Amino acid sequence: MEVTVDTLSEREQHGLPDEPCAPALSVDEIVALEDRIQRTAELVSKLCQALTAAQERALLSEMRAAQTEEWALKAKAHVQAYAPVMEQMQNELSVLRGERDNVRQRVETLQVEVHGYASAMGQMESELSVLRGERDHVRQRVERMLAQLDALALSGDRSLENRVAALVTV
Repeated sequence: MEVTVDTLSEREQHGLPDEPCAPALSVDEIVALEDRIQRTAELVSKLCQALTAAQERALLSEMRAAQTEEWALKAKAHVQAYAPVMEQMQNELSVLRGERDNVRQRVETLQVEVHGYASAMGQMESELSVLRGERDHVRQRVERMLAQLDALALSGDRSLENRVAALVTV
């Protein structure tokens, strides 16, 4: 027994004739249609290229953003690592400023004392000058008295010598 299978085309199954009905187009319309199709294909090609370039730029931007975020995290870690050091340095700076202020006050006090010593020194120098003058005057008087004693000793007057000795001891 032989089985024959009638195969119907897809068009026939739907009730359509085998030959499609094509509208009649002129040559100019076909050329214009081909031209439009070619421009559309070129436009689609350019859009695909632009899309590819935009995707590459987006990928590059994402990579840069990721790298920038990584750098920011590293910088934040460095800042956090150095925060205690910075705080310690600020505390030391405050201590040093306090010490500087104390030293400044001590210097001002010493300057006042030095000024006082300079005034006292000036007074002492003037007193010393007066005392030197008095010493020179006393020396001259003693030299005159010694000359008188020498003159008396030569003359042998012992009573005068005793009077002079009494004057010198007073």
